[in-house]
Amino acid sequence: MVSAFKHFWKGYSDFKGKSSRSQFWWMFLIQLLFFTATYAGLFVLTYTDFSNLVWSAVYLLAFFAYIAAILVVIIPNISLSVRRLRDTGFPVALIFVNLLIGPGTLIFLGIMMFPSKNSEIDVLEDDDPSNDWQSF
Repeated sequence: MVSAFKHFWKGYSDFKGKSSRSQFWWMFLIQLLFFTATYAGLFVLTYTDFSNLVWSAVYLLAFFAYIAAILVVIIPNISLSVRRLRDTGFPVALIFVNLLIGPGTLIFLGIMMFPSKNSEIDVLEDDDPSNDWQSF
């Protein structure tokens, strides 16, 4: 999970490489948990009595932090999705299927479940130094 998080932020601008299934799904899970918890907090704050100026300021700060977090992860998520599509062997243009809210998102997540097209490439690109013997 930690290595997937590191790869996510290190490869935020890498649209040419490949990403494994585990890298994609770990980041999906991390973001799902983070944004669900944050949204739940905003939902609770929405129904708080805002007659107090402090609660109004807390709500505005939390709301803008939520929006900022979404904006920060847009490009890395697109990059990760492109790398994952490349790894499965599907055309990169399928990323636009995700724009169809509802069925498009389900289809896109289904595509992300496919195994890597060429598992040998994953072994060669692995960060584990014990795989160095394969480069000879």
